[in-house]
Amino acid sequence: MKKDKQNSEVAFPKTSNSKSGKWSRFLSRIIRMPKWRQADEVALVLFSAFIITTTLYYFNEWKFSEEEWKRAPSSRHEIVDDLIDSERLSQKSKQEVLSILGTPYYYHENSDSLSYELGKPASFFEQKNERLLLIFDHNKVVKISIETY
Repeated sequence: MKKDKQNSEVAFPKTSNSKSGKWSRFLSRIIRMPKWRQADEVALVLFSAFIITTTLYYFNEWKFSEEEWKRAPSSRHEIVDDLIDSERLSQKSKQEVLSILGTPYYYHENSDSLSYELGKPASFFEQKNERLLLIFDHNKVVKISIETY
């Protein structure tokens, strides 16, 4: 094989009349394969992993829905962040909250708070239960917090 000085790519012998030889020459003219360094390959793998992780997180992000909240009390921890971030309960009356979230774990007519069980979120360490606590003032939600116990 001869080396072309201008393109620095491998030239195939011109005497080959086989189909595979013609195909190889054709590909070598069209595609110029870069020389990958090991650092480039590592960067490509890391970038691909980042794209895949971001895509999976985006498509699996949990959204709050009243039906899901009432249907699966043990997995409420998955959708409570969306409920808080959306400020859906902000300045709602106690009756409005009860119609959205249903009957709480702890409920007393004269109490200024409601407490909803959220279940156990996944954890590497000690698993603790979580609870959504809603504080009312003048029959309006003024504070929403998540407590662990």
